Amino acid sequence: MYIFYFLIMRVSFCAVGDILLDRGIRKMIEKNGVNYPFEKVSNFINKYDLAFCNLECSISSKGKSLGKLYSFRADTYFFNGVRDAGFNIISIANNHTMDYGREAFLETKEIIEKNGLYAIGMKNQIPTLIKKKWYNICFLCIFR
Repeated sequence: MYIFYFLIMRVSFCAVGDILLDRGIRKMIEKNGVNYPFEKVSNFINKYDLAFCNLECSISSKGKSLGKLYSFRADTYFFNGVRDAGFNIISIANNHTMDYGREAFLETKEIIEKNGLYAIGMKNQIPTLIKKKWYNICFLCIFR
């Protein structure tokens, strides 16, 4: 006699758009702390296995502005708020992650990965394979 067990497993996923940690938000973070922008949503986001956001700035102490009309960069400790909010898949495929050059871009990627999170969206990148629990999922973000 054979008994087969079928276990249905789910992956919970949420996604938000741009997260900018500069300009007016910078001032609010400096006044209220790195978790301030996410206070009302972090409990919700942390319930998901995968939480995606687009980081619309570099997170770096390196590089210098490339002279664009709008150039965004956040202090390195600001990233703690993004991490604590529950985001674990961070897109860096956008028009502002290179505002302070390659060095700042690479530091941003390094900070994300040092926190055990996934930085996705590098030019000519192969899909990022995410292995969690019992599943494998690929993500690919492209900015042109």
